[in-house]
Amino acid sequence: MFRVLDYNYIGPRLFTFFFNLSYDRKEKYDIVIVDRDILKNEFDDVKSCLIPNGKIIVDITTESGCLNGFFSESLNPIVEQNKDIQFYLFSEFDSIYRKNFDNLNCLIYHGLSNYCFFGLPDSDTYWNCYTIKPKKMNKIMSLNGSIRSHRILFLLYLIENKLVDKLLCSFKFYTHNNSNIFNEEIYTSFLKKFKNLNYISSDEANTLIDYKQHLPVTIDKFDLNDRKINVDIFSSVVNVVTENTYDYISCIDVKETNTFTEKTLIPFMVEQIPIFVALPNHVQFLRDIGYDVFDDLIDHSYDREPDGIKRMKMIVSEIQRIIDIDFVSFYHNNRTRFLKNRELTIYNTYNGYTKVREFLIENKLF
Repeated sequence: MFRVLDYNYIGPRLFTFFFNLSYDRKEKYDIVIVDRDILKNEFDDVKSCLIPNGKIIVDITTESGCLNGFFSESLNPIVEQNKDIQFYLFSEFDSIYRKNFDNLNCLIYHGLSNYCFFGLPDSDTYWNCYTIKPKKMNKIMSLNGSIRSHRILFLLYLIENKLVDKLLCSFKFYTHNNSNIFNEEIYTSFLKKFKNLNYISSDEANTLIDYKQHLPVTIDKFDLNDRKINVDIFSSVVNVVTENTYDYISCIDVKETNTFTEKTLIPFMVEQIPIFVALPNHVQFLRDIGYDVFDDLIDHSYDREPDGIKRMKMIVSEIQRIIDIDFVSFYHNNRTRFLKNRELTIYNTYNGYTKVREFLIENKLF
């Protein structure tokens, strides 16, 4: 049996069924599991935890943004310079910058995200609270947690179009150290930076500053940390998902990536109609892997717009267009379509598990 070190507590996401994980870095191990930041910043320490001819598993599943830089600047040179170590990469996203090496084996499959986010029954990551509440609300919801530039822009356009109070929204803009409290200091600092860079006008900055007294909007008790999903919130039929990555004030290579987090998958799991504030072609990718994005109801043409400002305006215009639609009737008249999306999400979760299992066996790691 292999001795496995979970270097920074990410092992249970994919490997809880396969390895007896250890956390004592003072020992030597056959396998060390790391994420991208640890590989990049602490590789020498990771290497010191390996036995001769040890193996490193790099799990970047669910990482979002600037991944091309990780491949070109971190993974490729480290693998190339350490040919005595066998590396195993787990990712739902591939990169044109990834090079092929004899000592690098890769499992790249989009369903790994599902497996990470939803897990399986009895696993640490399984969120069995994603149950369906029969009663649906004729509402459009949007959960916005940590502060990001495109969420600020989204809020601004909602305010300017007098939509923000018509949606079931939350703009917490918290820090990762405290996900329950709106951080006014970071919020105002963001607005100051935006104004100084001329991304927003002084009037727009003042509009957002004045609005801080209303933040968070409508939803003020939502907390994913305890994994208790507020089923009343998710009873809204439409979910406007503001993903982690956008191309508005972002790292240079982000347009060439298209990863997603649990935010993208949740609407399909809880039977909702999604609209995505995300990178271009995000919706098309979801179509390509089999999801019904309800094109007969939602105009997703924003997904093809490369300009971030124009795309955001198109998204908000679409919200304005559909605000008075009877979503509840649509839901009940099309229930089988929602169920198929949920079934696909569950299928990808189990298939992600199967892919991991087969990869570990094939590479004699399990």
